[in-house]
Amino acid sequence: MVRQARPGAGQAGGGESAFSTYLPAIRAHWVLVALVSLAALAGGLVALSVLNRNYEATAHLVVAPLHVTDETFVGFGLLRETGDPARTAETAAKLVESPRAADLTAARLGPDWDRKRVLARVRVETRQQSNLLAVVGTARSAALAARLANEFAESALAVRERLIERQLRTAIARLRSRLRVERAADQSGSGGREIVERLTALEAVLAAEGDPTLSLARSADAPNAPTGIPPLQALLMALLGGLVLGALAAVVVYSLDRRVRDQEDLAGVYPLPTLAAVPRQSASAGPPSWPSDPGSLNGYHTVRAQLQQLGSKRAILITSASAGDGRTTTATRLALAMVEAGQRVLLVDLDLRKPELGERLGIRAEPGSPVDAESPVTSLVVEAPDTPSLLVLPAVEGGRAAFDALTRRLPDLLSEALDGLVDYVIIDTPPLAEGSDVLRLAGQVDDVVMVVRPGHTERGSLRAVRDLLERSEVFPVGMVVIGQASPADMAVLPPFPRRAPSRGGRTVTP
Repeated sequence: MVRQARPGAGQAGGGESAFSTYLPAIRAHWVLVALVSLAALAGGLVALSVLNRNYEATAHLVVAPLHVTDETFVGFGLLRETGDPARTAETAAKLVESPRAADLTAARLGPDWDRKRVLARVRVETRQQSNLLAVVGTARSAALAARLANEFAESALAVRERLIERQLRTAIARLRSRLRVERAADQSGSGGREIVERLTALEAVLAAEGDPTLSLARSADAPNAPTGIPPLQALLMALLGGLVLGALAAVVVYSLDRRVRDQEDLAGVYPLPTLAAVPRQSASAGPPSWPSDPGSLNGYHTVRAQLQQLGSKRAILITSASAGDGRTTTATRLALAMVEAGQRVLLVDLDLRKPELGERLGIRAEPGSPVDAESPVTSLVVEAPDTPSLLVLPAVEGGRAAFDALTRRLPDLLSEALDGLVDYVIIDTPPLAEGSDVLRLAGQVDDVVMVVRPGHTERGSLRAVRDLLERSEVFPVGMVVIGQASPADMAVLPPFPRRAPSRGGRTVTP
């Protein structure tokens, strides 16, 4: 069979960039995105209600280390310059954050406190490019946080004061004893001048009380707000996180869906012209009747008009990628549309696995079929009820042998029907992806029309159909998209090239 390839028909689309699926996925699964976002927001509210946020208060200590050349206080546990201010500040922080300071703080706070609990709630930090130490108290109330910071800072200074006082008193006692010895040995009374100078300096430090290298710069005040993210900001972040997670979930669900989603997705899998987009309607058994909604009427009229551009006396095969796509309904209503335009139509049911066309038209298939008979086509067809211009060749269930026999007779049956009996033959076949034998039928007709139902047709099945047809050099004239709300989405098609009528399944392109 000779076919004229249409632009883009041989392109194997289907590739999708990662970003191109985001917006379609969110549109398709916006309910999932909304539910995940609301769940995240509810989780944020629960977290804010359950988790108690802490308050932090800070007291500051001044570090004033002794000069490295000062020998007056050699042997005492006082801070000295090291040449590295950061290292000096770290040493001071270790001296302040001591177990003894924690024990004293616990004693001041009450019986519910101990060293471990205090050290868990207080930390001492250095400040870069500064001679300050920060004593930070953490608690669930602002007042307790301030009290923790102040008590620990004062306790650390008190511990240092006691330590330095003991060292000073011991050193002063020793210096006084040495001074008495030297004065007793030196009758002139001028001996021990250096001892006197050092003794005077130590007594001055003792009188001043405390560690001269550490002092309180500022007490901690009760903070106005707890630490951490403000509640409104936390809720906004929870909502944003929920939106992100919901979008990701939508993309995952969208990616796992193996069905064709919409016409844009359909064009990526099999870029055929769209003859019409028809709203889905349930097909009922009985005499032939038109769909009630204008969208379906216009859709089938549009398909009819485009196929008529190809000429009359043609055999048109209606197929799909999978069962349930609307193939039989499309074949029936396209035939009715042509009858309405004054054409005589033969509707042939070649779905021998599941024959439904005759039942839908109210025709009861008689035993026997043209499979094993050489009867003329006029003796095999019946008129549809109340529609004399619509002839039907119903099918009966049969096996492989029945199908093979019928396909062998098909060219002669088509030629005989189109030689004067009818203007068009419309053939309803099994889904192409479920029966590759349909390929033989596609090679014996003039035109092939694909029926696709977004949300039902599987992408893999449609790709398989595309590959089968392209390898057989069969290019459908277009597709009918079932399930669209309005035919307004239908692609704008260029006029079909005129082709000569055919006989025996052979199409000649001028």
